[in-house]
Amino acid sequence: MSEMLRQAGVAEVLTFADAASACEKLATMPQGSVDLIVLDLQMPEMDGIEFIHWLRHWGAAAPRLIVTSAHDAQLLDVAVRLARDYGVPVLGGLSKPISALKLQALLRQSVDALPDVSGQQPRSPRLGLSEIGPAIAAGQFVPYYQPKVCLKHGRIVGAEMLARWQHPQHGVLAPAAFAAVFDDVPLLSALTDALVAQLMADLQAWQAAGCAVPVSINCDWPMLQDLAMPDRLLGLARLHGVAPALLELEITESARPAASAVALGNLVRLRLAGVGVVLDDFGNGFANLRWLGELPLTHVKLDRSLVHDAAGNARATQLLDSAMRMAQRLQLTTVVEGVERLADLALAKAVGCDQVQGAIFSMPVPADELLAQIRQRAPQSPV
Repeated sequence: MSEMLRQAGVAEVLTFADAASACEKLATMPQGSVDLIVLDLQMPEMDGIEFIHWLRHWGAAAPRLIVTSAHDAQLLDVAVRLARDYGVPVLGGLSKPISALKLQALLRQSVDALPDVSGQQPRSPRLGLSEIGPAIAAGQFVPYYQPKVCLKHGRIVGAEMLARWQHPQHGVLAPAAFAAVFDDVPLLSALTDALVAQLMADLQAWQAAGCAVPVSINCDWPMLQDLAMPDRLLGLARLHGVAPALLELEITESARPAASAVALGNLVRLRLAGVGVVLDDFGNGFANLRWLGELPLTHVKLDRSLVHDAAGNARATQLLDSAMRMAQRLQLTTVVEGVERLADLALAKAVGCDQVQGAIFSMPVPADELLAQIRQRAPQSPV
């Protein structure tokens, strides 16, 4: 394995006889000094699952992980999913005996996910609520947009609005830097309102240019408990002359309890006005099946792991196909997010997905860049 990694371009390889020794060494090393861990599930004393439990405390700051095993593929798949559920950045799994070509392919496909160790790109800071509130009031938060591309004709047919913080010292910051806001419902609502106001101005400009596409707004479940929310959203749309059909609410995974009467009423009111409703992370957990029957949906966004895991995995492909067929029978538009690899794009096409979103087409961009992309993608552009 060490020689395979060196041949694949890894500069320095450390090997350990057991996981406990690796834990002891990693605990003494500076964060960011290790790029990749290749983990065997079957090890003496401390097995691979125990190591994953230990590694989970690092979260997204953990080194990238490749899981290997001589056991059956299903066991390997479960271990990979477990690590991802813990927030560990997993490149994938490899069955033993390990092929050098498969290892190299996995590293090549995921090279963009490896951290930049050049020293020119410092880690994003994590800022607290005391800084976030004043920044919202000062208008430092802006919407970025990640396009959704139709797999049938290659046009941009929608986008997801994502928050970015134009920090005066740190530059443009992604949500990881202001994650504290997601646990504070009033502050999150204030941030959403500020972003939606800017979205309306952008949609107004896109409509005038003849290039408007529907934009989805991430909506946490507690925000749907506000009876005034539909009136605020539709009032802003009327103020800017924006058609409600250009708006979609993306119901996020966090804390979705049994649907309340207030939340369902709000969603029905918005649907009656022409606003779309998107179920996020479809296929991730049993609860999603209930939401298909309870919520007035127009779209489902498939969990990215469904497609990522299915490439080259017959069992995972069957699960993806089943999820797609269920959504199609309910006449829901299907979207796959997080598409970064050509293999994932090909699979999304093969199972009949309607739209894809991900870095393979574009990272989240400011409003003017999205408008330029919409114009560049003519109706005949191939995907």
